[in-house]
Amino acid sequence: MSADVLGRWVPDRPEDVVTVFDKADFPCWIAGGYAIERAVGRELRAHGDLDVLVLRRDQALVHELLAGWDLHVADPPGRG
Repeated sequence: MSADVLGRWVPDRPEDVVTVFDKADFPCWIAGGYAIERAVGRELRAHGDLDVLVLRRDQALVHELLAGWDLHVADPPGRG
């Protein structure tokens, strides 16, 4: 599917993700660049994505939480 059909990619901000995952009944964390910025106390760069970590055992719960979302695997394990 082309970008014209999907529209311009705009990653969520941590505040938006916290609102979604607030309903989660399992542990989850914001990781990557946003987490580093939180640790150092300032913005370091523009972000093209946002990393949310969950425990493997909770992946089915993530699917339930995000039911109705159009989910895609970006880099499945073992596929490079």
